Amino acid sequence: MAKQVKKRMGEALVEKGMITQDQLITALEYQKSVGGPLGQVLIKLGFITAVDLTNFLAELFSVPIVDLPAMILPIDLVKSIPWDLIKRHKILPIHQDGMTLTICTADPTDFDAIEEVQYATGKQVDLNLAPLPEITRTIMQLEARAKKARAPSAPSVPAQTANAKGGSTTNEDKMVEDVRTRSEGKLSSLNMTKAELREALILLLLKKGVITRAELYDAVAELLVKKGVLDAKDADKLKS
Repeated sequence: MAKQVKKRMGEALVEKGMITQDQLITALEYQKSVGGPLGQVLIKLGFITAVDLTNFLAELFSVPIVDLPAMILPIDLVKSIPWDLIKRHKILPIHQDGMTLTICTADPTDFDAIEEVQYATGKQVDLNLAPLPEITRTIMQLEARAKKARAPSAPSVPAQTANAKGGSTTNEDKMVEDVRTRSEGKLSSLNMTKAELREALILLLLKKGVITRAELYDAVAELLVKKGVLDAKDADKLKS
């Protein structure tokens, strides 16, 4: 079956004047020694472009072409196919309608891919076409996003540690600098301290009703106990 399709493809390309008979023979010999789909071999040898091949295959096998870069692929749909299968066969699931799953491929003669997808999903497989570079680029983008989502965020350095080492700027220092730079120059000449920033923040929280004065006093008392300035008994008096 595969040989018949390959022969049909090559002959059709020659008949349409897209490649010469000599180019087809060269491509077939190259394919025997290196492997790979005939269409991709023709592209690699420079006998045809990826877009021209896609248009040709769409007409030959009556398979629609999709604009893959313009599509938004549902993540759940992408996850319905094992990732190693997607990368190995250069395919992407793009639509599901009941028990029919539509995948995008550059090679409609990749029957192994179709069978593996059917086995992995238990669904019938329909095909759409896109040039291989578009499929490969989309797969790389999806992989990069997945790696970024899995990567742990950089741990924040406690202010005390940063100050002790005299190295990294603390979060409060960054906030002070941010206030200065975002104030259109109005505060750039002021020597704003972290204590003043804290005071301004507390006033803002009180003004907006986010915290009450009683809650503020309670928090101060707990902080003083933690620092050893007050014992629990004195802290209770302060709270009251």
